[in-house]
Amino acid sequence: MPLTQAQQEMAERLGELLTLSALDDEMKDNIIENLDKLPEEDVVKLIAALEAENDQVEKLVADIEVYLKEQEAGWKEVEQEQEGFVNKFVEKMAQALDDQAQIEELKGSL
Repeated sequence: MPLTQAQQEMAERLGELLTLSALDDEMKDNIIENLDKLPEEDVVKLIAALEAENDQVEKLVADIEVYLKEQEAGWKEVEQEQEGFVNKFVEKMAQALDDQAQIEELKGSL
């Protein structure tokens, strides 16, 4: 018996969601093989569950991306602070060496 338009759309959506799902391949194959035996209400519930799974995965991925960007920004800030510290240290050391050279020059002129 051919599928109605609604059943065809549900089957296509289910296929899309199964492709994205973290379910193992054996379970996916089992669902596909037995799809014609399931009551339509169970197929609707399965689609809803897989959509919820997909939504949660997308949310988690978005949260991870935000976290990684924040971490990268934090490390860049630390890097800039360290560069500033090093630059100040080098400047002070150069000034100290310059001062020492002037002291030696004055000692030599006495």
